[in-house]
Amino acid sequence: SSSTGSSSSTGSSSSSGRANGEKKMTNTRNRETESIGTKNMKEEETDDDTTSGRDSDVRESSYGGVHVPKVIGGSSRILTIDERINVAAGLPYECRDYNWQLEYSSNMHGLSWHTLHRCIANTGSNIVVVRTTEGEVMGGYCTQSWIPNGEYVGTGECVVFQMKPGNFKLYNWTGKNSYFMLSNPTMMAMGGGGDFAFQIDGSFKGTTGESETFGNRSLLHSGKRDFQVFDIEVSYFFF
Repeated sequence: SSSTGSSSSTGSSSSSGRANGEKKMTNTRNRETESIGTKNMKEEETDDDTTSGRDSDVRESSYGGVHVPKVIGGSSRILTIDERINVAAGLPYECRDYNWQLEYSSNMHGLSWHTLHRCIANTGSNIVVVRTTEGEVMGGYCTQSWIPNGEYVGTGECVVFQMKPGNFKLYNWTGKNSYFMLSNPTMMAMGGGGDFAFQIDGSFKGTTGESETFGNRSLLHSGKRDFQVFDIEVSYFFF
């Protein structure tokens, strides 16, 4: 790949809980991070994430002073509370106090490539989370909407991460290239140079490998390159 990225930025936000949240969180950017969630906490899939629409009574919730992103518009079938905290802690500071609006969920919409692209065309910055048929979870934070024009877009604030079944690890931009986000009518990917950090095609088959963009290894704890998508969720930020 040899296209260059274009810039996009996320709107800033403020919250009364920000001061406490930032004191409690260590800066996870520029390194791989271990899980900061509480090992003993467990979450049912229908815990508090069943709020539908842009409900006016959605309130900030916190755990140990850290903002816990609520999932608005449905419930996540992939991420627990601890895992959402881990992802949020690796986001740019201006995104950490937002809740997550679930824009596309294979659980609700089915595994439809057309519907996925239609739903995520105008999200702005977003989080993509993928669960494979073998139960492994990976994803990325994307600094702008997915544009299916075959050119790399995004900024150096993009990150990719791997999750279960092992420890959470987050990979930041290395500065070696600008291959952040790539999409066309038949695929979507993050990273490049050597290999995609992850790539998914229109049949929901994917690959993951070592990318120069993020300096990551395979995002599957098994170390495999190929995978089949079982679940995919895309969320944007809603305060």
